[in-house]
Amino acid sequence: MKKTLVLFRLGHIYSFWSAGQYNVLELLQDYDVCLLVSKEYKEDIKFQKFVSNNNIKDVLYEPTLKKNNIKNCKKYYSVIFNYFLKKKPDIVIQNDYIEVQNMYIFCISKQLNNDRVHVVLSMSAPSSDWTFSLLYESRFRRIKSILRNSFLSKLVLNAVNKEKIAESLLHNYIIPVIIGIKRPYLVTSYYHNIDNIPRYVPFDYFFTNDKNEVGYLNKLLSHLTRNVIEVAPAQYSLNKHKSLPDNSSGMFFAPSLLLLGGINDDEEELWEKWVKCLRKIMEQESVENIGIKFHPSLKKNQPRELRIMKEYFQQKIPESVIYDESLSADALVKEYRIIVGDASTILLQARSLKDRKIISVDFNNIPGSGSMKKYSEINYFKEEKNISDLFECEIKVCKYKTNKKSLLNYLKLACK
Repeated sequence: MKKTLVLFRLGHIYSFWSAGQYNVLELLQDYDVCLLVSKEYKEDIKFQKFVSNNNIKDVLYEPTLKKNNIKNCKKYYSVIFNYFLKKKPDIVIQNDYIEVQNMYIFCISKQLNNDRVHVVLSMSAPSSDWTFSLLYESRFRRIKSILRNSFLSKLVLNAVNKEKIAESLLHNYIIPVIIGIKRPYLVTSYYHNIDNIPRYVPFDYFFTNDKNEVGYLNKLLSHLTRNVIEVAPAQYSLNKHKSLPDNSSGMFFAPSLLLLGGINDDEEELWEKWVKCLRKIMEQESVENIGIKFHPSLKKNQPRELRIMKEYFQQKIPESVIYDESLSADALVKEYRIIVGDASTILLQARSLKDRKIISVDFNNIPGSGSMKKYSEINYFKEEKNISDLFECEIKVCKYKTNKKSLLNYLKLACK
C-alpha cells in the first residue's frame, strides 16, 4: 500500500539542525517525506549523511528566489508547480507562512488541489507582544550607531520603513499576481513579513511546541478562522537525548540579544555584566569548562563587531571555548549540564534534555528581554541591583514534561 507523501519545506539550515531534524525523523515513522530545502543544504556533508542514513529518497533543492526579478520568480513558481503536478503530495508542511516562498508553495498547492492538508510547523522563536518594539529598537539602534543623532535617526528610520512597505507590496502582491498566483495572502510589512496578518489563513493547522505562541497567534489572527495547536516537541517524543555522566560540570552560553545596535557604551556595559554573571554561575555551580556560541546571524550581518565581541569574551574568560556561529547549538548543548542565555530559543529546546539546569538572565536591555519568565522549567533571573544578588535561590534542574499529543497523532486525525 502506498504511503502518505509529505512535502516538508524547511527554512535556514540552522533551524534544521536545531529542531527540524527531529521533526523529519518523527514524520518518517509513518510517512514518505520529500524535503524541500535551499541549495545551501546541498553543500552540507552532514545533511547529505542524514538523508542517506535515514533512507530519504526525495530531496528538492529549491532555486533561490530573487523577489524583485519577475523572470526568477516565474522560475521558482514553475519548479514548485511542476513538483505538485508530478508528485501530488497528500500533506504540505512548512516552517512558516510569512516568507514569500511559503506563500508561493501554499497558493500553488491550493490552486491545484485544495483538499490537501496544509500545515505550518513552527520552528523559530515565538513572537510576543514585544516583537515589533524589539524590531523597531534594533533598526533604530543600527541607524543611530552610524548617524550619532536621535532626531536624524528617527527621520531616516521613517523613510526606511516607507521604502520597506513599498518593497513588500511588490514582493507580496504585485509580482505574485503577475506570474500567476491567484490568491496571494501576504499583506504589506515594515519588517520582512514578521507577524504578517494575512488576507486569509492559508493553512489548516498551525502546530507549535510553545503554549505561549498558541495564545499569541490566536490573538494576532483573532478575526480569522484558524487551528493553532500545541504539540509535544519531536525531541521529547523520540527520547533522543541521554543523561550526561554524573561528573559532567560544563556550562554552555548562547545569548541572542547581543550586538542588536552595534558596539557602544551600553553594549560594552552589557558584555561586562555577562562576564560577571557567568563567573558567578561558574563559582556557584563549580563549573570546570565553558562553551560559548553567539547568534549565527551576526557572522553575516556584523562580522567586524562579532570579532571584537569574541575577542573580549575570550580575554575575560580565557578558559572558554568559543564555537563558530555556523555550528548547531542543538548538537553542542547536549555536551553541557548548565545552559545559559537571555531570550535564546535554545533554552526552550534544551528542556527536552535530561538533568540540565537551564538559566535565563534578563538584563532588561531591550523590550521582551524577559520572555523566558513565562516558562516554569527555566530558572529565570532579572537584574535588579547587582550581579551578586542574581542567584540568591537554588538553581533547579529542569523537569520538563508534557501530555500534549505528537505531530503524528494530529496528522493521522487530519488525514482520515
